[in-house]
Formats: sequence, C-alpha cells, structure tokens
Amino acid sequence: MFDLVYIIWGQYVASTAGTSTMVTYMVSEGRNAGNYGYGNAVAVVLFIISMAIALLYQRFVLRRDTDGALTGGR
Repeated sequence: MFDLVYIIWGQYVASTAGTSTMVTYMVSEGRNAGNYGYGNAVAVVLFIISMAIALLYQRFVLRRDTDGALTGGR
C-alpha cells in the first residue's frame, strides 16, 4: 500500500495520523531523512515478514490445493 497512500498524502504521510504504512515509513525515514542504513533495516524486516507469510501460505494453502487436485483420477 505504498502507491495509493503516497499519491494521496505525499510528503505529509508521516505527520498524518493513521495513514503511515511500513513502506511509507521506510521511505520517509530512509530516503527523505537521509538515514539510508535505517531505511535498509526496515526494508530487511519487511522482507522477512513477507517471506514468512509467503512460506506459510505455500505450506498450508497450496499444499491443500495440490493434494485435492492429485486424486489419481478418482
């Protein structure tokens, strides 16, 4: 949800209550404030969270779908 929030609120994302997401926080702290290392750390945490959710999705939802599809012609 970076593009919609950033298009609507622009540079006022961090100062507006309730409109800041993790990605807009990464951009405001990293690029806009000049804290590139901190912005990279936020990006790594966001990547780890996204990877964990994707792996859990593959583990439970996709395995259930492929087990149901491979019924052996029955």
